[in-house]
Amino acid sequence: MAVTTPLLRRTGPMSESEYLALPEELPWIEFVDGVAEEKCLGDYEHGLIQAELSGMLATYRKLFGGKAITEARARYRRPDDSNDYRVPDIAFYPRGTSARTEGERVMQPPALAIEIRSQDETIARQREKCRWYRARGVAECWLIDPYRRTFELFDSRHEDGELLPADGIVTSVLLPGFQLSLTELFSALDD
Repeated sequence: MAVTTPLLRRTGPMSESEYLALPEELPWIEFVDGVAEEKCLGDYEHGLIQAELSGMLATYRKLFGGKAITEARARYRRPDDSNDYRVPDIAFYPRGTSARTEGERVMQPPALAIEIRSQDETIARQREKCRWYRARGVAECWLIDPYRRTFELFDSRHEDGELLPADGIVTSVLLPGFQLSLTELFSALDD
């Protein structure tokens, strides 16, 4: 959806410099193909899954390194040397990779982008976003739907996404030693 809030004071295309001049406040705004779009705000279920997964990745970081960052704007270089900007729900950078360029506030594209569907988003739109990440060099994208309790993996083996079983275990070449039980993840919604 194109942004129509008073924050932007206008709709339609804008320049990258106009986008970067916008205040960094909620709702987060992404910038793709010269158009600014509001990111849907998360709700209770979204927030629970984001917090649960962030905690698991923080524990992993203490053991194996890497960084998990929530709601941080990342820049994606386009073939014409212009830029797009997305705000993954969680971005993961394995040990030895840099999350940002020295002196810049904008993050580099993550190795793993995690998107958690908000109630106001369609799963089809979220799948498009995961394909978009993959087409721009993100090695993996996880798409989590807390309402249907589903998990889809987009990687080099599953370009169009693989729906994992509800009791599945997620592993990743980006996270050696990490195992995510989907039963355990979604149990956060039951407390």
